[in-house]
Amino acid sequence: MRKTLYCFLFFFSAYANAQTNSVGDIASKLFPASPDSNNLMKFEEVPVSYYTGVPDVIIPLISIPTSNPNVSIDTSLKYHPLSAKYDDKAGVAGLGWNVIAGGTIARTVRGGIADDRSGRYSSTAASDLGIWGLYEKNRNPLNERLNGNYGSISLPEMNYYGIRGEYDTEYDLYQYNFMGHTGRFMVILNSSNQLEVKKLDQNNLKIFCNTNLNYIQSNSLTPSQFLIIDDMGVKYSFDVIETSSISNTVAESIGSNLGFNFAAYTYNSSFHLGNIYDQTDNLLAEFTYSEENAVLEVPEEEQLTKRSFIQSYANTCPLEDELGSKSVRTRTTQLVKRLEEIRVSGNRVIKFQYEEGRTDSNYGLNTTGLKKLTSVSSLIRTENVGDKIIDRYLLGYKNISTKYYKNLDIGSRTVSKLFLDTVDKIRVQDNTSQFSYSLNYGGEGNNQVFNIDNWGYYKDATTNQISTKDVLTSMIVPTGEKIEYNYEENTYSHVPRVNIDEEEERLELVCDENSYTYEDIDSEIYNLSSQKVDLFDIDHDQNVSFQFSFTSPQTIYEGKLRLFNLDNIETGGVLYPTYEITIRFCNSCFDEENNPLGNNLNYFFSRHLPSGRYKVELLSGNGYIENFLMSSHRNRTEVGTNCGNRKGGGVRIANIIKKSGDNYEFTDKRTDYLYKDVDNPLYSSGATAYPEPLFNYKEIYTYAGSTVQGNGGSYCNIYYNTDTNYNVLPFQKTQGGDVGYQYVTVLNTDGENHIGKTVYKFTSPKDHYNEDIVMYNRDLMIFPLLPIRNQDYKRGLLLESKIYNEEGKVLNFSENEYIFNEFSEKIGYRMIDPFYNNIVADRQAYYFGFMNTNMTPGYIPNHWYNVGGDIFFLLFDTYGSARKKTSKDINYTYETGGQRNNQTITSYVYNSNDYPTEVKQVFQDGAESISLTKYATETNNTSLISANMIGIPLVTETKVKNSGHAERRVSKTETEYENKLPKRVKSYPFESATPLEEIRFDSYDDRGNPTQYTVRNIQPVAIVWGYDKTQPIAKVEGANYSDIASMSVLSEMVTASNADATATANAGTEAALIAKQKAFRQALPNFQVTTYTYDPLIGVTSVAQPSGLREQYIYNQNTNQLEMIVDADGKVLKQFKYNYKH
Repeated sequence: MRKTLYCFLFFFSAYANAQTNSVGDIASKLFPASPDSNNLMKFEEVPVSYYTGVPDVIIPLISIPTSNPNVSIDTSLKYHPLSAKYDDKAGVAGLGWNVIAGGTIARTVRGGIADDRSGRYSSTAASDLGIWGLYEKNRNPLNERLNGNYGSISLPEMNYYGIRGEYDTEYDLYQYNFMGHTGRFMVILNSSNQLEVKKLDQNNLKIFCNTNLNYIQSNSLTPSQFLIIDDMGVKYSFDVIETSSISNTVAESIGSNLGFNFAAYTYNSSFHLGNIYDQTDNLLAEFTYSEENAVLEVPEEEQLTKRSFIQSYANTCPLEDELGSKSVRTRTTQLVKRLEEIRVSGNRVIKFQYEEGRTDSNYGLNTTGLKKLTSVSSLIRTENVGDKIIDRYLLGYKNISTKYYKNLDIGSRTVSKLFLDTVDKIRVQDNTSQFSYSLNYGGEGNNQVFNIDNWGYYKDATTNQISTKDVLTSMIVPTGEKIEYNYEENTYSHVPRVNIDEEEERLELVCDENSYTYEDIDSEIYNLSSQKVDLFDIDHDQNVSFQFSFTSPQTIYEGKLRLFNLDNIETGGVLYPTYEITIRFCNSCFDEENNPLGNNLNYFFSRHLPSGRYKVELLSGNGYIENFLMSSHRNRTEVGTNCGNRKGGGVRIANIIKKSGDNYEFTDKRTDYLYKDVDNPLYSSGATAYPEPLFNYKEIYTYAGSTVQGNGGSYCNIYYNTDTNYNVLPFQKTQGGDVGYQYVTVLNTDGENHIGKTVYKFTSPKDHYNEDIVMYNRDLMIFPLLPIRNQDYKRGLLLESKIYNEEGKVLNFSENEYIFNEFSEKIGYRMIDPFYNNIVADRQAYYFGFMNTNMTPGYIPNHWYNVGGDIFFLLFDTYGSARKKTSKDINYTYETGGQRNNQTITSYVYNSNDYPTEVKQVFQDGAESISLTKYATETNNTSLISANMIGIPLVTETKVKNSGHAERRVSKTETEYENKLPKRVKSYPFESATPLEEIRFDSYDDRGNPTQYTVRNIQPVAIVWGYDKTQPIAKVEGANYSDIASMSVLSEMVTASNADATATANAGTEAALIAKQKAFRQALPNFQVTTYTYDPLIGVTSVAQPSGLREQYIYNQNTNQLEMIVDADGKVLKQFKYNYKH
């Protein structure tokens, strides 16, 4: 990321520290001084989120400052290693890589489309169902109930339509990510019948729906635009809409009359950042997206549920086999918008170019929107001679394929995905590479078949260990060095307990009856011509993985593979299967749908089995099959108990190694990360915020062939084992990871020498678990499950750190204490379907008949038809903020005679917006330093408050108190604003009550640039802005801007600078500008005039002092790096050399 070579800065950052700067320092920040060298890429450190074990891998691209110092348009590529699940899809920059530029608000539909006002229909045998959005108050009463108005609709009537599925029950979730801001909100329909944003994060952003810059809100009930204002008053408009269409959802269940086919519906699914404005509504940046409606089809996702009959309790139970399977398929089509350009404060542009030709296999057939980002360029937009490219990066790609088995799959799957391969910085002059990045990923070229664990990550099918397949494992950087990222599987010692009372322990220690070392038990042929065949015996509970393939016959059969535990024979000699799976089997049969290549069909599944003697049988529709051969390849865990170290949740960083040399044979630096519990080193310090994923459970279904009033018919209970290929629990992450660690130890090695370590302690699920209890019983599941509040804002905060030297001595200890604020919002309802575990041939008809004849609330139907009660449960979302209350910092030194320490204790006081108003430090000797800050809320500046400019320090004061002495003020500074712009900065001399005016800004142009300031009431300084009002081109000391603004030589100088801004190299426009600047100086002989010229996006090219002496800044034409500064005669004043090594 390049820093510009001049130090022009607007006001706020200068004023925040005005008490420590001289007036000359403040004023000089408006103009270029000696240039900074380019910010060459240094890879001394790779930041890591210690709490989750995720390395922060970033490739900076292009950065362009705006005229507002609080807004810079920065572009980069950022990588996340937990984006390598089997079902993750690659974006425009490849799998795991995100393009950081601009921002987006993404919408997740929950319970239905909130702004659906026409009713979305689905077909059933009983009726047509219209699903009405939460904003349609005339048809959906839940919105009124969420606002506390229960209306006239009766509870049984609401339940009646709710069970029919006619209500959208939850507000949709909106998640934003832009310019360093992330968060969530929902859009409600308020009592004034207008859309209102309810934030689900504690921050100081203001968010409006369907509102323009003048805060005028439209009456539309369809979210189509969002306006976000940060705490500096900067406005971000999200008005570029991307739509999604869920074109087909099918749910197949018990009998044909219980299936639902939902028709297609389209909604606004994403809102991209369109424009950024400053606090006075000046346009800072404009984002342009592709005009065409590029179609991106997400292929059909299928959720499989397979049930195997266990047993029934009744004289007759006719539905033993009816609950064989259930599938839910969803197909989504998106009309995508691709970011093409960012135009910054005039003619400075960042351009993104894309290409077609991707061959990812996990997208649909319609892939006109499936493109890859191939270049990112900075340029000067010219009207007549074309764009002038300043910097350019080219991105190269490769495709990597992976074979895997997923639970309940028939045979293996193969997926091919796009991966980022290289990033080259291109010399614009000769189109060659200036420097590059080269990337490598785990498992490239590996053709083995992987398994999928319960968290969705690849595991080695032989060892069952986590795989780094598709994860970034090394990167060769522009310094020529190689950075290796070595990972290991996450571990955790504690998980939340379920189905417990409030007073019981919330967490449980995880223990496994295995040591996670796997061995191949056998691979043999079974002849399944008899009814049941001996399979194996196990003497303790354990996880067993199966892979079955069939060696005969030569025709396709459909049937059931059943597993029996002989130790589970019921009273009366009845043996029910422990596990059952419906399969298609054949050896080398061609089948267009399931086996187009005629390969052996393989089945993979994994089960936790109790001890016992096991048999297997295979049934087809015609009973047992003669001469049928099956091969079983089986892995199982070794015996042993392992507590506190369960594996799961993807990978974490184990170490990062930096190497050099022709063959990278030298280790320059190594950093290792340990995650064990410091208090109990045998345990992992990791914990999950939510119970582990669940794919297997038991259900009970009740069959009744009777009327609603219970007259006649049969009745029985049926028990099933249920397996799915998806997690049925609404899993919650912690700070973006599945596992959060309480302790992380970082070990540093410089080459071969240990140079110390740091031990960190964080808040985690172990000490900040969710207060709500997860309620489910895997031995008797009832759906749907109610979500719980997530209190993750309390986790991942640094509590302690200890820094040790190479001898193991403590050098520094720090400790933090936090206070929390918590808030809740009602987000909707969740309906418990009273029919879910009941099987009746036409259950809806029974219920409709009841509702048509018994609408009195007091009527309670018999058995499970208790629909007169409330079946809607109110849902809440919890959010909050964490603020540092106190911190302790102790530095240790070791001298002859022992250890010495120096302690500082800092305490914090905040205002209602969570900004610190008092920071008090108490030192080892008892001395105190107090920093006081006032903001718009404390000074009652209504103008800034209305503009949400509430994060700007307006009054800063520092006091000290030495032991035995009274408190005294050492500095105080006040900043005044007028029309949302700084007007003056005042300081108070030592112990004086009378302020002195340090600097006053007398006038601004229409872009918010200062055109005149006065220092300490001595003399005015006029500033002339050029290059389309983006750079100061002249400073006139002693002149009022109003006296020179109408001079023709000034307008000619500005016009010449605008021409130079858009000119190509060697066009002669800079020489013309210098001539105009000379004429301008000559027209003001009684004033001190300094002039400046620039190459936009590169830096200052010349500075002419009032004496007439001129310095020229010479840049490398290929790299745009400053090479030397020379005087008018060509004499070298300064020379710069660059070395990428450090």
